[in-house]
Amino acid sequence: MNQTSFSKPKPLAISTRHRIIPCRPGSSDSAHRVIIVNGFLTQDDQEAKDWLEALSAFRQTTPVHYFTWESKSKKELVEFGAALASAKGAQRLVRLAINPWHTAMLNAQLAGQKLAVQIREQGVPVTLIGHSLGARVVFSALLALAAQPKPWVDHAVLLGGAVGRSKEKKWCKAASAVQGQLHNCYSDKDYILKHLYQWVNLGMSRPAGLGEAVGPTVNHDFSDLVEGHTRWIANLPEVLNRIGLR
Repeated sequence: MNQTSFSKPKPLAISTRHRIIPCRPGSSDSAHRVIIVNGFLTQDDQEAKDWLEALSAFRQTTPVHYFTWESKSKKELVEFGAALASAKGAQRLVRLAINPWHTAMLNAQLAGQKLAVQIREQGVPVTLIGHSLGARVVFSALLALAAQPKPWVDHAVLLGGAVGRSKEKKWCKAASAVQGQLHNCYSDKDYILKHLYQWVNLGMSRPAGLGEAVGPTVNHDFSDLVEGHTRWIANLPEVLNRIGLR
């Protein structure tokens, strides 16, 4: 009788589109890194200028790195949202079937797995900060890192997260990958998540960026400070101060 041989699973390939790029040096003896993950592609995406300005006074001896991934442009996503809002009946269903938000959400999940691989390979404790779909990347990375015997993530911060907030088993698993705390920062004035995210998900998923997530998550309501989906990074210094990361 022939024995069936099983090959070992191939390691997840790391695309040049998924890289951790240094963008602010720290002290030579720093044993920690901050990794930021954007939610949209912008003209300044590679340099992460808006993030660096917001983090200019944050842990100045700690290196800041930027994770690149296959996102969509903010213009493309917003234009899709406007077209979806004006569509009716069957036309709306057609637009939903080919929408860039859905593609970006799937890309974010895969990117998070690749981020987790690189965090393990670099072997340095990190703080993860992700905005919008970038928060989805971070959440996916935490799920992938949860099986590791050593926690590589000191803290994780989700800003206006485009990730469902109601599945307790997943949130508990994600939090288990964090040595410190998993912070969910939300605002009920985030109209992109309130309308576009829920349309794309047919109302079956409530985003963490709009309200409290379940599980051992530390939730923070920033409705008094953040007045829109694109206002998180501009308000990042105050956000980090309020949640106790300095």
